[in-house]
Amino acid sequence: MTDLGNIPEKIVTLPDDVFAIASEIQNCRDKKIIITGGLGPTLDDKTREAVAYALNKKIVRNKIAEKIIEEKIRRKGIKEKSRIEDILKMADLPEGCRLIENDVGVAPGFIIEDRIFVLPGVPKEMKAMCEKIKGYLQGEKIYAEWLKTEKKESQIIPAIKETLKRYNVKIGSYVRNSNVFIKISSTNEEEVKRAKEKLKKWI
Repeated sequence: MTDLGNIPEKIVTLPDDVFAIASEIQNCRDKKIIITGGLGPTLDDKTREAVAYALNKKIVRNKIAEKIIEEKIRRKGIKEKSRIEDILKMADLPEGCRLIENDVGVAPGFIIEDRIFVLPGVPKEMKAMCEKIKGYLQGEKIYAEWLKTEKKESQIIPAIKETLKRYNVKIGSYVRNSNVFIKISSTNEEEVKRAKEKLKKWI
């Protein structure tokens, strides 16, 4: 997301619960949301229903998704009627959504309101679909530089505060193996470089 020019505001892990998922979506109005997981055919796959509930949409059988899934069922040689019916439930999507075809697996993803992107949880499927939605997520390029210091985080707080006052950048600090790594980022590359040079002198 950062490479595409987006700074994530939060990352949330939720249970397979319609109301918990729907509540989180409703609390993020006007924000771009990426949801992964819960698109399979089993009873604990609640994401489609939760998104529809959150947006006051009906769940409808998406004919394009149905056709694609039927073809995948045929290629896999699945014959049991009850199993086919369960698999086809993955074509039941919120009305008005735009399909994201799954080239790696079966469960389709979808886009709704041009801001909510719903992808499978299987990593290789999710990663393949992310390539298809990059155009919706492209923002202004973010530049970042790193510094390392052996000082403690509490010792560098004054220098970070002063840097933030002087330069239009974001700064984060991360402790790894007794060292503190400082990330300086902004959409202005020159501002990042200037902030890094000044902070380097202070720490």
